[in-house]
Amino acid sequence: MVELPVAPDLATPFRLPSAYDYISPGGVAEIRQMHRHSGGEITHVRVPPNKTARSAWLDDITEMWFILAGTGLLWIDDGVRAEEVRLVPGRAVRIPAYSVFQYRSDPQVDLIALLAAAPQWRPDAAHQADQEHWPASAPGNESSRSHPPRGPIEPTAVRDLPLVADYAAPDGSEMRLGVSTAVGGVAHCMLPPGQRTGAVRHRSVTEVWYILAGHGELARWDSPNATDQPTRLALMADMSVAIRPHIPFQFRATGLSPLHLLLLTTPAWPGAAEAETDLGGLNAWPE
Repeated sequence: MVELPVAPDLATPFRLPSAYDYISPGGVAEIRQMHRHSGGEITHVRVPPNKTARSAWLDDITEMWFILAGTGLLWIDDGVRAEEVRLVPGRAVRIPAYSVFQYRSDPQVDLIALLAAAPQWRPDAAHQADQEHWPASAPGNESSRSHPPRGPIEPTAVRDLPLVADYAAPDGSEMRLGVSTAVGGVAHCMLPPGQRTGAVRHRSVTEVWYILAGHGELARWDSPNATDQPTRLALMADMSVAIRPHIPFQFRATGLSPLHLLLLTTPAWPGAAEAETDLGGLNAWPE
């Protein structure tokens, strides 16, 4: 049974650890745990070259993958159809709960991805499946193989990162949609160099951010009343931070290149009205 490491506090930034925390139940992926809470989590996944995981299924948990580097294949049987999905950088894939899936990396290249789970991943929710699409690199336990119950589930979903933003967020940053489920979703956020967002406050959702590239600064008023000076956190690649509901925040891009973030929102983003923008002129960087 996998033992999860202690989760970093939501108020504390966290850097990607050099050593992996555990090997995935599929037997081939190195898992580095980032921020997590009951509603969801983000983990960093590295699959060495030419490795094939054991097939698996999850109960009540949807996984949303975002490929960072390398290439591979993902096979999914969602109960309606089975298909192979090519894994390439910038591609997001939804693996619905109770779907059977298996993945493999291409030869001579690491497959690296961010894996968002909603709700939070639990070791007891992972099951070895009784069907495999490819021979696995790691042996499994034949006696523990099982078939998922086939209740109403979502279909598989695939979306590539678009060149043009889908919309401007209420704070002014550029948003590109990934994939989502009722209890959470992932999206790509970009802020051009030298720009800052407006201050906002979420009514109900929790966000976990993973910094993909660039440099920036997050200002967060860790009291809903926002009467004190904000906490300022430097943002850089391969770190995660969390934004809790009712906490005002604002961020800016401080480097010479854009600031790129992957956001996990739990529950799923309900629309622009989720963000309160009328915060009495709150601004961490007044001109």
